[in-house]
Amino acid sequence: MASKRRNMFHKNKTQETTEEGSAIKPLEKVFSLYFGLLVSYSIILISCLIYNLTKIKIFVSLDILTITTVASYHLFVFCYIGELLTRQRSAISMSCYISKWYTTSKNSKKSLVIIRECTRKEKWLKGFSLYNASLESYQGAMEKSFSIYLLMRSLVDDTK
Repeated sequence: MASKRRNMFHKNKTQETTEEGSAIKPLEKVFSLYFGLLVSYSIILISCLIYNLTKIKIFVSLDILTITTVASYHLFVFCYIGELLTRQRSAISMSCYISKWYTTSKNSKKSLVIIRECTRKEKWLKGFSLYNASLESYQGAMEKSFSIYLLMRSLVDDTK
């Protein structure tokens, strides 16, 4: 009878975990929209600012350089936090695996399985389901910004 109660307890905990996950889904949608817009906006803004930086006098270019730095730093903060969260998720999962879980009680084993399953899913910080918040995404955004800048420069130079 006691083992049946324990199994029900773990079953309820698992259901609560998935219900909490469903409560977070609206927040994930809002963040996904915000982060996706942030990345897209940053790519366009940075490329336009770099283009203007090459065409304007030095005193005005210092303002543009400042805005470009702030825009890229804003994007970097989000990507860096996403990278840290992903690393922590992996560390938690690995810690559960490396621990001497086989010597613990049955309840602890079940709890570790639940923790491991929750950290195994890779649903962290995505924007428009296109961009992951990671340093690789930041690098890709900077590369896209520079590519758009080169495209703008070549289009304007061709029209002259």
